[in-house]
Amino acid sequence: MRPETGLNVVRREISGARAKLGSLTPQQIEHLMRTYAPGALHLTRKLRKGEHDWWDLMRFSNVAECFDNHELYENAIRKLDPSINFNERIEAEFTGEGSGRHSLNSYRKVLFAGQNAPVFEKIYAARSDDYKKVTWYFDKVHPLVGDRLRVPRLLFGKGKKIRALYFEWFEGLTPAAAPDLLDLYAPFQAVVNELKISSDDPVITDYTRRPVFRQGCARVEELVARWTGDKGAFRQLEQVIRPILHTHVPRVFTHGDLTTQNICQDGTLLDFDLCGLFPRGYDLAYLAAWALRFESADELEATLADRFLGDHAPSRLAFTYFALILYARLPATLNEKLLQELWQSLSRQCNRGLSAA
Repeated sequence: MRPETGLNVVRREISGARAKLGSLTPQQIEHLMRTYAPGALHLTRKLRKGEHDWWDLMRFSNVAECFDNHELYENAIRKLDPSINFNERIEAEFTGEGSGRHSLNSYRKVLFAGQNAPVFEKIYAARSDDYKKVTWYFDKVHPLVGDRLRVPRLLFGKGKKIRALYFEWFEGLTPAAAPDLLDLYAPFQAVVNELKISSDDPVITDYTRRPVFRQGCARVEELVARWTGDKGAFRQLEQVIRPILHTHVPRVFTHGDLTTQNICQDGTLLDFDLCGLFPRGYDLAYLAAWALRFESADELEATLADRFLGDHAPSRLAFTYFALILYARLPATLNEKLLQELWQSLSRQCNRGLSAA
């Protein structure tokens, strides 16, 4: 989420001016900031004075590409962690943006002295869940995956309080087209279903730590209370669901952020900041909520659960549970009828499970 209203205007104006003029002077950029996003300009001044903290730096990262000032960016990082050394950088280019909660949301393509190829740079708070997750993936999971999945390798890192990680640079990556997503997802699921891996670290195993999950649960609780007239209906059903997830649904490696930005058209997978060991069905539900659209719960389950989960009832229950929560997190303009149908399907599956027991 961008920190200031008006930043989209600034980006559009700067992009258009650079296309026409080739470049903008710092004075021209400052004028645009003062006009459309004065808060961002104030933030930049704090960084220049060295009066910023990590959260200021995070907010600045949303506009760093507008300024295209690598010296300012690097000095601001070094102010917070002097152990990071950018002295060997030869070239740098801002290339894209993210929306992480504990990483800087401006990415760079960087060439260091002594290297033959550029690398992709992403910068994390060293004590964050995001950093722990991405390093866990490359330490524990990636060696098991090998070349079965196309993933840019983690090459090296810098820093102590702040960690600058550098990955292989893959040229020409394009986001996956929505009609191709399921065919691109299929080999990923086939690989992770075969992995034998475990962890007792709640950062890796506890999906309820994720804000998107907690926010979705709160929204579902509100909706179900309105639909049923019972404020406790959703929480009561969760008391049935959680033991099933714990004892009957396999824990599998989960990417945690499967969107068209992280699944590329050539099958490359990016961004393991939200990965973990979650109940089977989480990734599929996330992919559905963030990248696919369905008119009904029946269509959703027929298209996804039938193809990828088969007749394993506990996994299908987990999928419906996560789909309800993750779809509820989307804007209110989403068809509420689908959410109601997912709730009804979840209730029926729980009742069948209790009857079978």
